[in-house]
Amino acid sequence: VEAHDDETAAALVQHSQGAVPAASQQQLAAAAAAAGAKTARQRLMEKLASPVHQGVSAKLREMLAQGVAWHNADLSHEERQLVEEAYNTGAVSVLCATSTLAAGINLPARRVIFREMWLGRPQQLYTASEYHQMAGRAGRAGIDEAGECIALTGVATPSRVLDIINAGADAISSCLAESRRGMQQALLGVVGLGMVTCEQDIQEYVDCSLLSVTEEYEAVVKPSVVKAMAWLRDHKLITIDSVGGVKTCRATLLGNAAAMSGLKPEEALNVEQDLDRARDRLCTRSDVQLTYLVTPVYSQLHLAAEHWKILDGEVAAAQRTRSPLATVIEFVGLDAGYVSNRAHGMAAPGGASSKQIKEQDRIAHRFYGALVLAELIKEVPEWQVAAKFKLNPSQVKDLQEHAGRFANMVCAFCERLDDAVLRSTLAT
Repeated sequence: VEAHDDETAAALVQHSQGAVPAASQQQLAAAAAAAGAKTARQRLMEKLASPVHQGVSAKLREMLAQGVAWHNADLSHEERQLVEEAYNTGAVSVLCATSTLAAGINLPARRVIFREMWLGRPQQLYTASEYHQMAGRAGRAGIDEAGECIALTGVATPSRVLDIINAGADAISSCLAESRRGMQQALLGVVGLGMVTCEQDIQEYVDCSLLSVTEEYEAVVKPSVVKAMAWLRDHKLITIDSVGGVKTCRATLLGNAAAMSGLKPEEALNVEQDLDRARDRLCTRSDVQLTYLVTPVYSQLHLAAEHWKILDGEVAAAQRTRSPLATVIEFVGLDAGYVSNRAHGMAAPGGASSKQIKEQDRIAHRFYGALVLAELIKEVPEWQVAAKFKLNPSQVKDLQEHAGRFANMVCAFCERLDDAVLRSTLAT
């Protein structure tokens, strides 16, 4: 541990993975890498000069020309792909990134530098697993002979950072655990596929899971299975019958549609509810209702105060002018009073239950996403849509991509429900 007596009084903790090659070998490798990087960088600049990449910001172009880039949520989808490709080809030698990129995308490096050892706030230091996941990019086997990781301790003490470095990985947990609500989807999937039909089948299936290995069967696993099966039965996704003293289960038409489409059980119930409304009343004078039906139920949009005000303005304008959008608002079940109250920082209308509030919140979030997608359908530029709805360009792009996948799932869901009319309508 080497302490640096500078104005930040930061400590530097450094460790290497693998042996460090001889100096002459390093110099040869560096020279070869520099020559390759120059060629790759030239190709990158030629690509940036093409009309296809006119949307790349001037600042990013300037940095890429120097072999440096950044990667965060503010980049558009096009810019993110460009940066990742440039880094992988060697055109970019230094990449400043968030912990999300460092922990998620496969971008190996020779050297990883931690500017801080905390995530979100100074009091929340990286866990050992988070640190090793990011540090593990340095000296990737088969790519580099050695790797370095440098941690600027900042607010943390050198001893605390060393504890994180030397600690083992955190314990893993099964996604079937009740707290993670994965059991319902897992069981619906195997029941829908006909892989399990009775209690013995279910036990054999669950015995093969991580949950069964890490938890006691009678105390944790069995109650979780019983609770999940009861939930699926109560929501009419499966039926449970007793034949000759043996309990058998099978998926209902709705359950089979959910399992085959890839929708989560709760998603499927919400989608079916919204589709049922559309079967009764579908506004064909506006694209928004159809767009709403393929907007992800649980999107990454989290409406803040400014978003509720925008939504309230859209709703009020539609009702004032009696536009087709006002009809859509009525048909999807969005409560204008609820939106107005949220826009003004007030509670839900008097008498509303927590279930009603949760449902209105879901509809409002989905409707906001539908308004964003409706603008994109009109071929409004992404940056204009982002500015209008106070979103990052990356959020708009991510929503668009997620909606494309979700639309395929909804179409498959309709097909399994033998709803050819809605399926063909949504598919077009």
